Order: sequence, then structure tokens, then C-alpha cells
Amino acid sequence: MVPDATGEWRTEVHRSTYWALTQARLTAFAIEAGFADPAWAPPEETGFFQPVFIARVP
Repeated sequence: MVPDATGEWRTEVHRSTYWALTQARLTAFAIEAGFADPAWAPPEETGFFQPVFIARVP
């Protein structure tokens, strides 16, 4: 709930759709799109809390 300009409270509803892709599926999409040398860097190497996908444009 959020207040509007008059200070009254109103409810807003937002919807979205997302896909959870596996590393293998995302890697395949990148290769299909023309990226080269795809690799995954784990959190232990990057300090980021999720694996980081790395690829290059040939």
C-alpha cells in the first residue's frame, strides 16, 4: 500500500513474468547468439553472491 497525493492509502498490484534459466541453458543461448568462450566464475572468485557469466564477442 502506498499513500497518494491526498495522503490516502491505496493498493497497487504489479505483475511480471520471469524465467529462471540454468547455467547450461544460458550458455547455449549465448553461443547461439554468437558469443565465444563462455565461462562461469563462481562467487568464491568474484566476491559477488551469484555466479557471473563471462563471454566475449569474437
